Amino acid sequence: MGCGVLDFAGSGVVHMTGGLCALIAVYFLGARHGRFDKETGEPIQVNTPDYSPIFQCLGTLILFMGWFGFNGVSTLAISGASMVAAKAMAATAIAASSGCLACVVLGVIAEGYLDYQLANNGVLAGLVAVTASCATVELEGAFVIGIVAAIIYYVGSKTLLKYQLDDVVDASPVHFGCGIWGVLAAGFFATKEGYRKAYYDTYDGGGDRAQHCAGVFYGGSGAQLGANFVFILLIIAWVGGLACLLFFTVKSTIG
Repeated sequence: MGCGVLDFAGSGVVHMTGGLCALIAVYFLGARHGRFDKETGEPIQVNTPDYSPIFQCLGTLILFMGWFGFNGVSTLAISGASMVAAKAMAATAIAASSGCLACVVLGVIAEGYLDYQLANNGVLAGLVAVTASCATVELEGAFVIGIVAAIIYYVGSKTLLKYQLDDVVDASPVHFGCGIWGVLAAGFFATKEGYRKAYYDTYDGGGDRAQHCAGVFYGGSGAQLGANFVFILLIIAWVGGLACLLFFTVKSTIG
């Protein structure tokens, strides 16, 4: 009894795809002039007079609100599926909140001050990560998913700077890094009941399939985690290959 990919609202097919393209584009485009010290390689704050912290926070809140619809309506129906949609939205809120708090705490520990940009990207990290499993996990699972996503984002962001990859809005650690984690997390945290309801009671195989395809932390066989892992590799190969071809061609022709 095989398990298909569990990517309910698109941590992989949406966010990994976009984040990987962003990472490859950043690599081929190169850093902004003056972004890194020529001698030490240390990052330098680029002066951006039109930048608005208020608009960044507002944009994050707008995305946060939109995500409730994005994840909730991925049930593709509301008649008989309203509780699944509600659970997806509740898990979305929990993961975003825990991601925000964890990212802020990491910033305080590592840098010694509160950073609103970390709060914003922590929200987005949690949202991206829970998108694959929002309808199939319990709320405590969503809480853990958000925390781990914050760590992945923070480490990923610092790693980009270490290798002088200038991702202006940290799109790749948020969407690619946390997207990978989100797809894997579905294979760890999906519950039998959550899987059964999210993919309908009438799904072939019924309870037996749900038990088999549940996350490994909830008694699943591991087949779901395996399917999702293969899915990650396929996205990296297909999207990464095409993106490299595209941006290499652009750089080699029009620059």
